[in-house]
Amino acid sequence: MSTNNQLEIQQLFGGLNPSEADERWFVVHTKPRWEKKLADYCFKRGINYYLPLQKSVKEYGKRKVIFQKPLFPGYTFIKCTLNDKPVLLRSGSIVRFIKVLDERELLTDLNNIYDTLSIDVPVKPHAYVKEGYTVKIINGPYIGIEGIVLDAESPAEVIVGIHLIQQAVCIQVSPTDMELVARTKPEI
Repeated sequence: MSTNNQLEIQQLFGGLNPSEADERWFVVHTKPRWEKKLADYCFKRGINYYLPLQKSVKEYGKRKVIFQKPLFPGYTFIKCTLNDKPVLLRSGSIVRFIKVLDERELLTDLNNIYDTLSIDVPVKPHAYVKEGYTVKIINGPYIGIEGIVLDAESPAEVIVGIHLIQQAVCIQVSPTDMELVARTKPEI
């Protein structure tokens, strides 16, 4: 008889708010498949983190196993002090810390992802895009989320991403539920 010893964790501990005093947000690049272990390590030490998770189902013959897997493999978002960094490195799960230059942009992206996942509708991974039409969703379950639409003539998919790690997901939205915010052009 096989056992299913999965590490059950919260995807968010401490909130997605701006850093205070000597705290800073970092993107942590983890060893492969160590994201949940790092989140558990942070939780046990009271360190604020966000690990976007999505539901996944695997079938083994007649048996279905439902589990949570990282939406962006290899990344965990952590708010900590500089004194917490050596403690986090002792976890054995960190490859490197990625410095966040624009915390406001990162928190906007993380809140968009958090709000997208809170609907509990499956999302599809999508290639990160810089160019397109920035839209804001004004109706429906995704209200308030901003993303990019590639085809202005028949928009049905909104790409929601995290600029710093250049990762994104795609959600289905009716064109009547969104409004154009700006035309996004790549930086030259």
